Amino acid sequence: MQPLEVVVLVGIAVLAVGGGLAHWGRAVLVTRKRRGRLLARFDEVAGEIDTIALQMDEAVRTLRRDVELVRGAFAPEEVPEVLGSCEERLTEADELLRQRSELSGDTGESLSGRSSDEIVRVVDSWRELERAVQELLPQLRAEEERLSAALSLGERVTAQLDRVRQQIDEVRSAADTSAADGFVVTTESEVLDVAAERVAEAERLAAENRLHAADTSLAELSTDLAKSRETLLSLRRRRAELTTRLASIRDALGAADQQAEEAEEHRETLTGNYAPGIWAGLTETVEHGRSHLDRAGAELSAAEDALGKGDIGGGERLAEAAESELGTAGEQFAVPIDRLATVRELSRSLPATKEQVLARVVALERNVAANEAANPMADVVAELRRQLDYLDMTVYRPDWLLYERRVAEIDVLVTTVDAALRQSVADTERLRADLQQMEAELATARQAREKAERELAWHLDQPFRRR
Repeated sequence: MQPLEVVVLVGIAVLAVGGGLAHWGRAVLVTRKRRGRLLARFDEVAGEIDTIALQMDEAVRTLRRDVELVRGAFAPEEVPEVLGSCEERLTEADELLRQRSELSGDTGESLSGRSSDEIVRVVDSWRELERAVQELLPQLRAEEERLSAALSLGERVTAQLDRVRQQIDEVRSAADTSAADGFVVTTESEVLDVAAERVAEAERLAAENRLHAADTSLAELSTDLAKSRETLLSLRRRRAELTTRLASIRDALGAADQQAEEAEEHRETLTGNYAPGIWAGLTETVEHGRSHLDRAGAELSAAEDALGKGDIGGGERLAEAAESELGTAGEQFAVPIDRLATVRELSRSLPATKEQVLARVVALERNVAANEAANPMADVVAELRRQLDYLDMTVYRPDWLLYERRVAEIDVLVTTVDAALRQSVADTERLRADLQQMEAELATARQAREKAERELAWHLDQPFRRR
């Protein structure tokens, strides 16, 4: 090998080694930068965990203190309801704090000797712990607020007791004033009959630390007292309203008497001019209406009497009963009135409707006669014609309601038969067309066969002709 060749080879080798060293140096630099970023991320996460872990630890201590206070402040049977899911949240917090303790051995210094993949796994674990703590911390604070409110329930019950006693005095004062004004307040002030007993019961519950039960009982009593006071204070206004209401009912009662007479006249008209099927049961209907009308009058008189005595609540209940009886009476009286109107309308319109249906039946008869395929329907159509002819609307005392039903039934049947007939004709036409097509195809095939037979015979005959 020439000296020059040696020098070239040596130069190439040096360049190769230098390139490899440069590549290795770049790889080492990239790895170091990645590790540096991972360690920086770890330090950031660890700092955040330390901050929120301290907050959660403080929330846990406060919540545990409140739990013990609740156990001492409430009766044993109410403690589970008050605590709710608090203890479950504390168990979850303990588990997260335990995980934080286990991960506390990981530090930036201890991770510096580990691989990048191991550092990534550690950072992910800390991130997951951070997410869980951030999710639980608001729940712990919400539980703390709820227990704080529950622990103040004793003070609220005491305040409610004072407020209820004040409300009792207000209701009693309003009742006395209303009674002095001539009102009967027995119903409006009936809560006073049991108010003292209900207060004593709430006090007993509070003494037994059954604060929830006491709070509920006092809230209900307070609502009843407020409603009673409002009712008492509204007696003057309600008296004026009841006076107007009873006058209106008295007017409606007079109108109902006239309606009763009209109903009786319409019933007599129906009975004298139409078939029994139209007016059957109307006598009892009118009688029932008069019974309800009598009860309405009695209820109205009693309501007026209650108003005169100042019993507004009783008068309102009696007025409502009178209105209900009046409504029922009106419904009963409306039956013969509406029945006569309906029958008269049918007597004007039904003959024309019958003629329209008859025209459809006649058209069916023509279609059946014109289509051989429709012969099986001839008897059905004939029966429809007989049924329609049977409806003689010129007879004495016609039953227009029966005629209406029969014409409607026949009309439905005509529609059904007409649809069946159209379908039958369409099916027949389709079958006829299919048969004609098959015959044409057979004729074409026969002609083709005969032509082929003739050509074959001609070819077979040619050799004999040459000889």
